[in-house]
Amino acid sequence: MSRVQLAALVVIAAAAAGCGSGESSKRSVPARAPHPAALRITRLSGSVAKLGSLDGFPLLGVRLRAIVCVSSPEAAYPSAIGVTHYAVYKRRREWWPARSVVDRTPWLVPLGETWHGKPCGPVRVEDPLPPGHYGVESLGNPNTCYGVRLTITVGKRRASRRAIIRCGGLPPARPS
Repeated sequence: MSRVQLAALVVIAAAAAGCGSGESSKRSVPARAPHPAALRITRLSGSVAKLGSLDGFPLLGVRLRAIVCVSSPEAAYPSAIGVTHYAVYKRRREWWPARSVVDRTPWLVPLGETWHGKPCGPVRVEDPLPPGHYGVESLGNPNTCYGVRLTITVGKRRASRRAIIRCGGLPPARPS
């Protein structure tokens, strides 16, 4: 068999394999996995508040309010939410981390459950502070500000934003 005949035989066999399949002759591309939803925190504010009591003394904590945007709010189940607490020095340029907490509890509802189909909506987070953090090194220092960073993780996407929530110290804690 000559090279021309061999080449013609290969072309005919390839064409016969594609005949009758109903598919186009274009090579099919495997479907890609859907991209994780885009995620961002557009605004973060908060306050230091009394959340209860511990051993007869007020239990302080931070109450954070964030506006979070995600491209698919009904499909955005957070896998982790983290709060990092900072003492902020020297005209708000030096942020010293005092404490960090990450909650990896699985959520039962997506971020957009109560956003009524909108791509952005409120997220509220409370984080109690151990009394050891009321001291001069962080929350109780009258010469510093108190800042936080909120980090939300959805799948492989992560959004983070920080804000100063209080400047000056706190009044001395009194028994409740």
